[in-house]
Amino acid sequence: RNSLKQRRFIVTEALFRNTGELVDLKKLVELKKQYGYRLILDESFSFGAIGATGRGLTEYAGVPVTEVDIMVVSMAYSLGSIGGLSLGNVEVADHQRLSGAGYCFSASAPPFVSTAASMSLACLSQEGTTLMKRLQDNVTTVLAGIETTCKGNLAIVSHSSSPIIHLALAGGAAAGFPERSMQMNILEATVEGCKALDLLITTSKTVKGEKAKGGKGPAAATLRIAVRASMDKAMLTKAIKTIDTCLTHAIKFYKGKQ
Repeated sequence: RNSLKQRRFIVTEALFRNTGELVDLKKLVELKKQYGYRLILDESFSFGAIGATGRGLTEYAGVPVTEVDIMVVSMAYSLGSIGGLSLGNVEVADHQRLSGAGYCFSASAPPFVSTAASMSLACLSQEGTTLMKRLQDNVTTVLAGIETTCKGNLAIVSHSSSPIIHLALAGGAAAGFPERSMQMNILEATVEGCKALDLLITTSKTVKGEKAKGGKGPAAATLRIAVRASMDKAMLTKAIKTIDTCLTHAIKFYKGKQ
């Protein structure tokens, strides 16, 4: 099919916030070309987080950015600002300028917002390689720490390169509480315990009826951890121990109620 003669789109996140998985970008590009679709890629959580210099999934997967028709990026995450970016070829950019003129005049970004994002982009351009190396080292530290510290009670279900780490109950903890609702209660109790000890983590946020990958059963209940390049090893080690302690207390509490 000729993509110029139809308006059909594949729309996807690059790095999924609710699972920590990366989309198979090379496969999507193949499908796009086979069926004549256009690809809209949301790089909000992958831009400034993966890739050798922080350019996101296209860099990480080795896919030319020109293969993505429209790329969108929220400036609220790695850029530390608000608002968003929309990128594409000249044809797409011109169309957006024409169609979005009214919106741009009525809701344009304040100068300080654009300045903050520009400074973050400049920092990423100059120090991206160093920052990404530090971030991936921190991700590796957390993954290794979870496996050795949490005694098999937690399983890592996110991608190994994702700084958004998802942890599901595993082993005896999962077997003792097979219902998703009970697992979520335990994880939410863990979150509250961590909050009391000055550690902010959260749980996966899903809508009712949302299915797991492959459509088999409901989406897994998970803890969600965000890792940053600015964290040091001592901070990460303390955080892992805190999660383990709070999870152990939550499991004991709910076992006592069975």
